[in-house]
Amino acid sequence: RKRILNCMQRFVYGAADMCNSFIDLQFHDGLPAVINDDTATDIALKAASRVVGQDGVIPQGPPSLGGEDFSFYLQQVPGCMVRFGAAIEGGSAGQSHSSRFNFDENALAVGASWLAQVAVEGLVHYGKELQER
Repeated sequence: RKRILNCMQRFVYGAADMCNSFIDLQFHDGLPAVINDDTATDIALKAASRVVGQDGVIPQGPPSLGGEDFSFYLQQVPGCMVRFGAAIEGGSAGQSHSSRFNFDENALAVGASWLAQVAVEGLVHYGKELQER
Protein backbone atom coordinates (compact mmCIF):
# COMPACT_ATOMS: atom_id res chain seq x y z
CA ARG A 1 0.00 0.00 0.00
CA LYS A 2 2.79 2.37 0.94
CA ARG A 3 4.64 1.78 -2.35
CA ILE A 4 1.50 2.32 -4.41
CA LEU A 5 0.68 5.53 -2.57
CA ASN A 6 4.26 6.78 -3.04
CA CYS A 7 4.10 6.02 -6.78
CA MET A 8 0.76 7.79 -7.10
CA GLN A 9 2.13 10.78 -5.21
CA ARG A 10 5.20 11.02 -7.48
CA PHE A 11 3.02 10.70 -10.58
CA VAL A 12 0.50 13.36 -9.49
CA TYR A 13 3.11 15.84 -8.27
CA GLY A 14 5.16 15.24 -11.44
CA ALA A 15 2.12 15.95 -13.62
CA ALA A 16 1.37 19.09 -11.60
CA ASP A 17 4.96 20.28 -11.94
CA MET A 18 4.90 19.62 -15.69
CA CYS A 19 1.78 21.77 -16.01
CA ASN A 20 3.16 24.46 -13.69
CA SER A 21 0.28 23.92 -11.25
CA PHE A 22 -0.28 22.90 -7.64
CA ILE A 23 -2.12 19.83 -6.42
CA ASP A 24 -2.97 19.10 -2.79
CA LEU A 25 -3.00 15.32 -2.64
CA GLN A 26 -4.34 13.64 0.49
CA PHE A 27 -4.69 9.94 1.22
CA HIS A 28 -7.10 8.73 3.84
CA ASP A 29 -6.75 5.49 5.67
CA GLY A 30 -9.06 2.79 4.38
CA LEU A 31 -12.04 1.40 6.16
CA PRO A 32 -11.55 0.33 9.77
CA ALA A 33 -11.58 -3.37 10.62
CA VAL A 34 -14.90 -5.08 11.37
CA ILE A 35 -14.59 -6.17 15.00
CA ASN A 36 -17.68 -8.04 16.14
CA ASP A 37 -18.89 -7.60 19.72
CA ASP A 38 -18.67 -10.88 21.66
CA THR A 39 -22.14 -10.60 23.23
CA ALA A 40 -23.81 -9.64 19.94
CA THR A 41 -22.02 -12.52 18.22
CA ASP A 42 -23.21 -15.01 20.87
CA ILE A 43 -26.78 -13.75 20.50
CA ALA A 44 -26.60 -13.97 16.68
CA LEU A 45 -25.18 -17.51 16.81
CA LYS A 46 -27.80 -18.69 19.29
CA ALA A 47 -30.57 -17.23 17.14
CA ALA A 48 -29.16 -18.82 13.98
CA SER A 49 -28.88 -22.22 15.65
CA ARG A 50 -32.51 -22.03 16.74
CA VAL A 51 -33.70 -21.02 13.26
CA VAL A 52 -31.62 -23.30 10.98
CA GLY A 53 -30.09 -25.78 13.44
CA GLN A 54 -26.44 -26.05 14.47
CA ASP A 55 -25.49 -27.73 11.15
CA GLY A 56 -26.95 -24.79 9.22
CA VAL A 57 -24.58 -22.32 10.88
CA ILE A 58 -21.36 -22.17 8.88
CA PRO A 59 -18.43 -20.07 10.08
CA GLN A 60 -16.92 -17.68 7.57
CA GLY A 61 -13.43 -19.08 8.03
CA PRO A 62 -10.27 -17.00 8.17
CA PRO A 63 -10.70 -13.24 8.53
CA SER A 64 -11.11 -11.39 5.27
CA LEU A 65 -8.88 -8.46 4.37
CA GLY A 66 -11.60 -6.95 2.20
CA GLY A 67 -13.07 -3.59 3.09
CA GLU A 68 -16.51 -3.27 4.62
CA ASP A 69 -18.19 -0.05 5.72
CA PHE A 70 -20.27 -1.97 8.30
CA SER A 71 -17.27 -1.29 10.57
CA PHE A 72 -18.48 2.31 10.97
CA TYR A 73 -21.71 1.04 12.58
CA LEU A 74 -19.70 -1.09 15.00
CA GLN A 75 -17.77 1.99 16.09
CA GLN A 76 -21.08 3.46 17.29
CA VAL A 77 -22.95 0.47 18.76
CA PRO A 78 -22.05 -3.11 19.66
CA GLY A 79 -23.05 -5.59 16.99
CA CYS A 80 -21.78 -8.24 14.63
CA MET A 81 -21.72 -8.72 10.90
CA VAL A 82 -23.60 -11.75 9.61
CA ARG A 83 -23.69 -13.22 6.11
CA PHE A 84 -26.50 -15.40 4.79
CA GLY A 85 -26.03 -18.10 2.21
CA ALA A 86 -28.61 -17.55 -0.49
CA ALA A 87 -27.13 -19.10 -3.63
CA ILE A 88 -29.59 -20.76 -5.96
CA GLU A 89 -28.95 -24.50 -5.98
CA GLY A 90 -27.10 -25.45 -9.14
CA GLY A 91 -26.85 -21.81 -10.16
CA SER A 92 -24.69 -18.84 -9.45
CA ALA A 93 -25.72 -15.96 -7.25
CA GLY A 94 -23.19 -13.69 -8.98
CA GLN A 95 -21.51 -10.93 -7.09
CA SER A 96 -23.66 -8.89 -4.75
CA HIS A 97 -23.69 -5.22 -5.73
CA SER A 98 -23.72 -6.19 -9.42
CA SER A 99 -26.45 -6.20 -12.07
CA ARG A 100 -26.14 -10.02 -12.32
CA PHE A 101 -26.83 -10.66 -8.63
CA ASN A 102 -29.51 -13.28 -8.10
CA PHE A 103 -30.39 -15.29 -5.00
CA ASP A 104 -32.83 -17.79 -3.57
CA GLU A 105 -35.67 -15.64 -2.25
CA ASN A 106 -36.50 -18.29 0.37
CA ALA A 107 -33.49 -16.90 2.24
CA LEU A 108 -35.56 -13.77 2.96
CA ALA A 109 -37.91 -15.76 5.22
CA VAL A 110 -34.93 -17.34 6.97
CA GLY A 111 -33.41 -13.90 7.48
CA ALA A 112 -36.65 -12.50 8.87
CA SER A 113 -37.01 -15.46 11.24
CA TRP A 114 -33.41 -15.00 12.34
CA LEU A 115 -33.93 -11.27 13.02
CA ALA A 116 -37.02 -12.04 15.12
CA GLN A 117 -35.06 -14.69 17.05
CA VAL A 118 -32.19 -12.22 17.58
CA ALA A 119 -34.71 -9.86 19.19
CA VAL A 120 -35.93 -12.66 21.49
CA GLU A 121 -32.39 -13.77 22.40
CA GLY A 122 -31.37 -10.16 22.99
CA LEU A 123 -34.34 -9.55 25.28
CA VAL A 124 -33.54 -12.73 27.22
CA HIS A 125 -29.85 -11.84 27.56
CA TYR A 126 -30.29 -8.19 28.46
CA GLY A 127 -33.38 -8.93 30.59
CA LYS A 128 -31.28 -11.25 32.78
CA GLU A 129 -28.56 -8.62 32.92
CA LEU A 130 -31.06 -5.99 34.11
CA GLN A 131 -32.54 -8.35 36.72
CA GLU A 132 -29.07 -8.99 38.13
CA ARG A 133 -28.56 -5.25 38.71
